[in-house]
Formats: sequence, structure tokens, C-alpha cells
Amino acid sequence: PGGRFFCLEFSHPITEALQKAYDAYSFNVIPWLGEQVADDRDSYQYLVESIRKFPAQEAFAARIRKAGFANVKYENLTAGVAAIHSGWRGTVVNVAAATIDAMTDRYGTRPADLLAAIGPSISPANYRVGPEVVAAFEAAFENTGGIVSPRDPEGGAQLDVAEACRRQLVLAGVPEGAIERSPLCTYGEEARLFSARRAHHRGESGLFGGQAGIIALTEA
Repeated sequence: PGGRFFCLEFSHPITEALQKAYDAYSFNVIPWLGEQVADDRDSYQYLVESIRKFPAQEAFAARIRKAGFANVKYENLTAGVAAIHSGWRGTVVNVAAATIDAMTDRYGTRPADLLAAIGPSISPANYRVGPEVVAAFEAAFENTGGIVSPRDPEGGAQLDVAEACRRQLVLAGVPEGAIERSPLCTYGEEARLFSARRAHHRGESGLFGGQAGIIALTEA
């Protein structure tokens, strides 16, 4: 349903006692180790100092939200010495409408004149999402009927992300008859299309593939 951002970075310990211990170790031990092992104290001193300049957890989460991401979260590791930040950007924050708005501002595009194509995507039959994604779509759409199936016992559901995109285009002013949706499922069409989810389910998460779309202007 769009791109998901992850960032694992050194952060700020959540207790004052741990912060003091962490500072003592960082400023005294790490540069010394750099000097002993790599004969380079300055680089490791710079590393320790640069880590302290990284924003605290809540401040960094606020920056991610400001950049247009939704469902922003973070998880502290080792009591805040490091943290994993995440957020969603794409369908759940209506990137389709944002794109049309940008085209209107830049080129004077009229949504009613647009032709839109939604390329191959994973079908709802093959796309179960967890409760956190369901909640994000419920917050983004006034009516999720036809987009999100009824929740299963674990709180998850099947998601039709292409229908979500189609509905957003219509709400942005693109005529329904001007929207073409590919029936191909990236998960099911193994011989033709790559699927990261399919690769993950087979224990082949390191595999990578992609799709390319070409848009061209023709003379009237």
C-alpha cells in the first residue's frame, strides 16, 4: 500500500543513569579502541560526537510525520541506545491526489482531462495485512468497503490496494471511465511478475525484482 520507511540509528537512552554510563563508555572507551585497533582515534571521536547530534526519538518521529509519512512509530532498543523508526507513505496518505495537485500547480493540469492507469499489483486474495495496516486504511478512508475485507480473528484483513488507488483518483476528479486497472496479480503471476511477498513466503527475501512503466505524450 505504498512505501514503508525504516531507520535503525543510535538514539538517546531513556534513563539519566544509563545516559551517564553510556557517555562515559562512548567518550572514553570507543576512541581508545579506535586508536588501539585502527590507529585512528579522531575518526572514532567524531563518531561518538556525531551520534549525540541525532534527534531524540520523539523529535525524529515528528520530522518523519512532517515529511508526509503516516502511522509513524519507533521502538527503543537497549533502553534507547538505539531505536528503530518506521512510517508509511503512499496509498495510505493519498499520494495519488498529491500527485494530481502537484501536476495542477505546475502544469495547469485539469483532473477531468487525465487518463490514469493502475499497473499490476497484488490481489486482495493474496494480500493479507496486519491490524496496524487495517487501522491506517480505516483512518484514511471514510468507507473501506471494497478495499478492506472484514477483519479476521487476529485483527488482520485482505486488502485491495488497487481499488484504494482507483477510489482516490476518482475523489481527486479523474473520471471513472478514464481509469484503467490491470487485472494482473504480482503475487499470482509468477512467470511474468516479481513479488517481494512471494519471495519472502518462500524464504527468498534477498531476491529483488521490479516493474517499469512508460508514459508518453502523443500528438493529437
